[in-house]
Amino acid sequence: MAEDFRHVGWNYVKDNILADNVVIIWGNYHQNPQALIWQTSEGANVLGFIGEHTYIVLGWEGDPNHPDQVILLDPMRGRLKMSYADFMRNWSFLDYSGVVVK
Repeated sequence: MAEDFRHVGWNYVKDNILADNVVIIWGNYHQNPQALIWQTSEGANVLGFIGEHTYIVLGWEGDPNHPDQVILLDPMRGRLKMSYADFMRNWSFLDYSGVVVK
């Protein structure tokens, strides 16, 4: 079963990983993405970013409540580490959203 989420914090990610769930987050491939806004045929505005990207969160290094590094699986670059601060900033571009697979 998969559930989408939005506007959550690190504890949500950490708790799901500890429960052996898969956490997929929406972030950006670039550190300073350019916003892109378009309008649907119904007239709703949609905010996106050039370089939108997904990552699977594999775990962390350091204190689980405030890790030094977040370990990610990137579909383009493979396994990588991102500092906690960079991860949180990257994840913030799309309102801390993603999907958890239980």
